[in-house]
Amino acid sequence: MVQLINQAHFKRPGDGVWFPWHQDSKHRRQGTELFDDLNGKGSFVESLLAIDPMADDNGPIEVLVGSHREGHLSEILSQRLPQLESRYPRITINMNPGDVLLMSPFTVHQSLPNQGRRSRYTFLNGYALPGASRRIYPGCGLGLKRQLSEP
Repeated sequence: MVQLINQAHFKRPGDGVWFPWHQDSKHRRQGTELFDDLNGKGSFVESLLAIDPMADDNGPIEVLVGSHREGHLSEILSQRLPQLESRYPRITINMNPGDVLLMSPFTVHQSLPNQGRRSRYTFLNGYALPGASRRIYPGCGLGLKRQLSEP
């Protein structure tokens, strides 16, 4: 596997940070010349590690369970959302520190704003099958080059 992303997501109380319904396949450039779905399942997995508790009040993630079966939706998701919501149940993901959520790049999900009194920090990592991504990521391979050049 090839690690494509490593991010920290911080949601502080009342900061207004939220992400509307989307699929992460769009961010990986599915449907373009920059990404090939080599295994027919998205060739990518995302992990979300809870650092703080994630609860209904502090910016949880909501998913449409089973929506990954739709594959990459190239059309505007907001136009298709009512149909998807009628077919797939919406659940709120609650997590304890140390819990990990694994998601297909095709899972339709959103991240709600933190309206609670405590922070919600998570680490996000994404991994692709070798050869799936042709996108150039900043710093890609630098760790290996440094390791090989050091005495």
